[in-house]
Amino acid sequence: MQSLGLVAAGALLALSTSAVRAITFDISFVDDGTAAAGVLTADPMAGGGYLVSGGSLTVTADSPSSPSAVSTTPYLLVPGADTTSPGVGPLGFTYDNVISAGYTLDNNGLLFSGNGWLINLYSGPDTFFDADYSFSYFAYGTITISPVPDGGLTAGLLGGALLGLGALRRKLQA
Repeated sequence: MQSLGLVAAGALLALSTSAVRAITFDISFVDDGTAAAGVLTADPMAGGGYLVSGGSLTVTADSPSSPSAVSTTPYLLVPGADTTSPGVGPLGFTYDNVISAGYTLDNNGLLFSGNGWLINLYSGPDTFFDADYSFSYFAYGTITISPVPDGGLTAGLLGGALLGLGALRRKLQA
């Protein structure tokens, strides 16, 4: 019977550590005529930073020079980037789907696809937003990436694990 309690406590701890691995981020891009907002799901990487495994982006382009195809259509993250060497998407867009530990993008950035368009968000000396089949639309603006609070899930899982361990300890001492 004691081993059953130990197994239950171990299972609870395992569930709590796997459930908190994925982190949700809000992302936004703003310049004079283009705005984008979305949600990303990422896993922590060894050594810092986060590998984005999924997400979507909604774009509005109000400037007359903005392409009309860039609209409120949701764009989905193009998966499959390798952190050791950037992925090369259609038309030569490079991306690595990595968010740094400081919540910024590198020169490869994120690649989204939808409605026949590609959206590449990345940072270099400046912050860029590329859209189109042929790199014909660029916007320079501000990218903001921020983690979304988990709403107490982590604390609840940790509390449950600690309660289980406390009950196990009392049972073993009896």
